[in-house]
Amino acid sequence: MLIKLSAQEFEYLSLWLLKHNQDLFKKLENGKFAPLSFELGEELISDIRDWVGKRLMEVGFDKDYNPTSEGLLLENMIDRLYI
Repeated sequence: MLIKLSAQEFEYLSLWLLKHNQDLFKKLENGKFAPLSFELGEELISDIRDWVGKRLMEVGFDKDYNPTSEGLLLENMIDRLYI
């Protein structure tokens, strides 16, 4: 499936996966991708979506449960990753 990310989403995903989930980052590296577009399998997309969802729960909301700027970015990424 072809996934398209904004430059900001791509940078966020790459940096965080490289730092926090190298196994998932290596799988992403093995996917076929052009700048900001990825051809990925359903299982890998699901793994990335799960990771983004966990990250959203960790940092995506302020004390009043309003989405933070990072949370909005993560929510958009989740939307793009649904098959």
